[in-house]
Amino acid sequence: MKMKEIDLTTPEQNEDESSSKNSSDQDENVPPVSFLEELRLNLPEWRYIVVGLISAFILAALEPFFTIILSKIIAVFVGTDKEAIEEQAMIFSLMFVDFRRAHLLTITFVLSWAMLYCCAFGIWFLTTGRMHFESVIFSAISVLCGAWAAAHIMKPAIDNLSQEGESPDHFDGNVRFEDVWFNYPSRPDVPILKGLNLEVAQGETVALVGSSGCGKSTIMQLLERFYDPREGRVVLDGRDMKQLNIHWVRAQVAFVSKDPVLFKCSLAENIAYGDNSRTVTMEEIQAAAEAANIHTFIEELPQKYETQVGDKGMQLSGAQKQRIAIARAILRNPKVLLMDEATSALDTESEMVVLDKARQGRTCIVVTHCLSILRKADCIAVLQGGVVVEQGTHQQLLAKKGVYFMSVAMQLCHGRV
Repeated sequence: MKMKEIDLTTPEQNEDESSSKNSSDQDENVPPVSFLEELRLNLPEWRYIVVGLISAFILAALEPFFTIILSKIIAVFVGTDKEAIEEQAMIFSLMFVDFRRAHLLTITFVLSWAMLYCCAFGIWFLTTGRMHFESVIFSAISVLCGAWAAAHIMKPAIDNLSQEGESPDHFDGNVRFEDVWFNYPSRPDVPILKGLNLEVAQGETVALVGSSGCGKSTIMQLLERFYDPREGRVVLDGRDMKQLNIHWVRAQVAFVSKDPVLFKCSLAENIAYGDNSRTVTMEEIQAAAEAANIHTFIEELPQKYETQVGDKGMQLSGAQKQRIAIARAILRNPKVLLMDEATSALDTESEMVVLDKARQGRTCIVVTHCLSILRKADCIAVLQGGVVVEQGTHQQLLAKKGVYFMSVAMQLCHGRV
């Protein structure tokens, strides 16, 4: 007895099989077409091909360019001539830092990404019918113009490479803050200085005292011209700082912080970085080290001034790093020396020796709460709420029994001298 076969295929499957057979038959019967004919049939797609080719050519030109530049940057540090290394490193640094002079790179970069936009998003918008060809081109040009404008908007408020401004032949070291109001750009609603008036005469040592956030470090940054006051002005020898050449201003000032930055090189090289405008002699390095009370320590080391300090000076103690930084500042021979808790890691005896030598022949502004330094300062300015509330010598302020008197009393109660 024969069993009857049952067909389990659905009508839809039968239709799919028949259509696939028909399509395969049609493909086999397609006549051969030349390459030129294919190009003619795809004529509406040529504009996308052209855009893609242009983008590919731009990227193909950019990648070797950056490869060559990067290889040259790496090759700089293979040489043995220190002066040549410094010169070439400066050139490459300016190439990537100075956006104002890098218009060609900006145009090339923006143009390449604008073309990529046309190729990727533009084609998708066109194939889905969301945009017309003219709209895609308009959008690409808008992106290019917007990026070009952004390159100019990013120009900093203070041009560190500017050659404009006066460069006086002589500077005595007189500093004056006249009704200075200031707030940091990232916190426009939080004023730091609120009409600050402060005068420091030539050769005078002024100590700044006050609670955290009262504006002590801000005064230092304004003197280095990292920022400009919102109102009022900073005056150097009777001249508004804004009218002076920025390179000249910074050449007159040296700054030493509580946590100084040392470089991964020898002690001599770290001290010599205090003045990179010329070749510093070993005699000058040793004289600066003696002034910072660090020469004896260096001479006791096996390699003396050629001793490597390690990454960020990790081979040295906090006090040793501070004295190396002070020696670096002294080597610069500035007219104005700024010290922000720069001797906090030193013992009292070393602190006084270093400060006495560091302030000789120059104006010195010190942020400190150490009583041994405050007693020897020519003037103490007590800051509170962004203004100077008390000013005078140590004895004069104690006699007033005001803010400074309370601060000293609190230190004595906690055993801090």
